[in-house]
Amino acid sequence: MGRVSIFYIDWQKEATCEILTAEEMIAKLKELKETRTRIKGSPKAEIKARDKFDLTNYHIKIKGDYVDVYLYEKSGYKIYTNNFKDQSKNKTAEALTGGIRPDILFDAKFKHFNGISVRRAYGFVEATFKACIPKQFYYINDRFRSDTQKIRKVVASSIDASSQYPSGCLGRLPDAHTGVRVDHYMEPTEEYPFAFYNDGHCAEYGVFNTRNWLTSEFAPYLFRFDQSHRYCLLNLPDDQITTILMKPSEYTMDETWHYFYDQKKQCKKGTAEYEDAKGVMNKTIGMWHRKDKDEKANGYDYNNHGSYQLAHIVAIAIARGNQKILNKIEEIGAPHILHVCVDGIIYKGSYKHGIDESKLGEFAQEFIGADFVMTDYNNYIALQDDHCIKFKHGSFDLLNGQPIDENKDFIIEDLFHLTQKDRVVNYLWEDLI
Repeated sequence: MGRVSIFYIDWQKEATCEILTAEEMIAKLKELKETRTRIKGSPKAEIKARDKFDLTNYHIKIKGDYVDVYLYEKSGYKIYTNNFKDQSKNKTAEALTGGIRPDILFDAKFKHFNGISVRRAYGFVEATFKACIPKQFYYINDRFRSDTQKIRKVVASSIDASSQYPSGCLGRLPDAHTGVRVDHYMEPTEEYPFAFYNDGHCAEYGVFNTRNWLTSEFAPYLFRFDQSHRYCLLNLPDDQITTILMKPSEYTMDETWHYFYDQKKQCKKGTAEYEDAKGVMNKTIGMWHRKDKDEKANGYDYNNHGSYQLAHIVAIAIARGNQKILNKIEEIGAPHILHVCVDGIIYKGSYKHGIDESKLGEFAQEFIGADFVMTDYNNYIALQDDHCIKFKHGSFDLLNGQPIDENKDFIIEDLFHLTQKDRVVNYLWEDLI
């Protein structure tokens, strides 16, 4: 551990961190409220003072969607953490892949196919490249949002791009080893087809330039315009733009991604092979641009859950995916779009815009001409011949107060009887009064 201060706690070095489920965090908060006293005050001052922490107290810190509980136990300093909005993030990536991180599984298979590690093939970049990663595409047409006062039923169809962002890693990808800095705005070229800009934009020669998205009616759903955000989009004049150009790597990830995609399709759900492949497909890209050590209380580096070192790969993958959605929206017609969620598009009408069979990165047709009702993002029902063909309930896990039976033949009214189990947030606000 090295030398420690007598007066201050270095939580990054001295504390162990444990991810709790919602139920576990609620139980922990109840226990602490009954047995200890919460330390109030400025987190930066109080949370570091060693003489403030003993077996009789604790401190709560909320940042974004996460709550961290700091305390001292007989075994030492401890941080309990929980994402109170997205419960899937409270299951460690290792738990999804038999104890091995998905990005490590991916790297091992990539090395098997290519004889080289991902890092050597593409290089690592500094954390500032995180600003070039676009937002994931979420959109809902509020004019067709239903509520208990009015049900807005519409005939609609749906397409879904299988593994949208992993498919954005197919083909040529930027090699940070070839990076060239230019102290002004410069478009990508055939030789240097990838460009990253200090205002938060990125571009790929002949494929996309995120600057072009600014004129789209969907721009608010593609960029972080809030200037309080650490990685917001900046409005800089051309003479203040810095460009980083990169050549493509001589390697591709195609064989590796197809390996795990095929494994997920072919293996039986619940088997170790299926869970490994699912973890890689769902979690790897997220682990390639995890929060850096300045934002994590426990100071993760790349060898312990990742940093932003592969942010140049992630930026290109997500931008390609968003551009693909924008292209499909143009094909369908923007006025017909009802709902976009990362890789799925629901649109008015009974026209086919997808292929029949699911393929990596291709838009497959989910349904055509269904009766469709939605209340929010990922809260909707699609029916054909008065029978449910798809029901999404987002973060809700109770229907009429009972656990949701996914095999139920849902009806429209079910959308208005969805609730949630006890959430950590219910206990947080009471505790923080």
